[in-house]
Amino acid sequence: MPDTLVTRDITGAEVSLRLPLRTIVSLVPSITETIFSLGAGERLVGRTRYCIEPKDRVQGIERVGGTKDPAIGRILELKPDIVLANREENRREDIETLRAGGLQVYVTEPQSPAEAMADVEIYGRMLEKTAEAAVFVSRTHRLLNELKSQRQVRAPRVVCLIWREPWMAVGRDTYIGGMIRALGGVNVFENATERYFEISADGLREANPDILLLPSEPYHFRERHVAELREMLVGLLCAHGGIRLCNGEDLSWFGARTPDALERLRDVASRAPA
Repeated sequence: MPDTLVTRDITGAEVSLRLPLRTIVSLVPSITETIFSLGAGERLVGRTRYCIEPKDRVQGIERVGGTKDPAIGRILELKPDIVLANREENRREDIETLRAGGLQVYVTEPQSPAEAMADVEIYGRMLEKTAEAAVFVSRTHRLLNELKSQRQVRAPRVVCLIWREPWMAVGRDTYIGGMIRALGGVNVFENATERYFEISADGLREANPDILLLPSEPYHFRERHVAELREMLVGLLCAHGGIRLCNGEDLSWFGARTPDALERLRDVASRAPA
């Protein structure tokens, strides 16, 4: 007899799964990557057009729209055993429509590396890949403890931009903010009223961060934007070595990427310019 896994997701919905899961649709790029990393990529029957990693393996998986505009009809036709989604990246109405169509949808929303590892553990149970999941979980917690022991007495004040024209910054309750904390910084806007918000040049000057992060996604910041902001923020500490490009996938993709991302970003948000 198949085993049954019953759990609740971030929306409070009960998700009941008959194991083993044989077919999966992922509506989140980082979750798609994680499923492959756990050794279950062959079970994916649908992915979004933004699910681009691992590059050499996702091409054979059917694309079922985007994160905000999934091909609902096609997903219902595929009848996967589970649809994996995220509350920030996917729309509530699409999740509800899939559930109304009889599909099991498991929704996550990690806001820190530790919460991401709790999700990896759940995926491990869903996929009967608990040993594989444990490798990522244990390594991540080891790195988090190591980073915590190396924190400076005064944590650098960090602003992370995600867009240009208009400038937009990271506010409260985000995975990016959780990564900044884990790396030893503090998000200047962690108590903002919004998760992401427009900010003016005067607003950036008033924030006066030690470090200004410019990730490669969703907006692809480049060296010319470092020069632009250095000129805009002349006189501030961050204009003298604190405006830093970084890998946007490492900063915002949660799951199996997390431990490697912590390693690669180790010095990005932990040390202010001298």
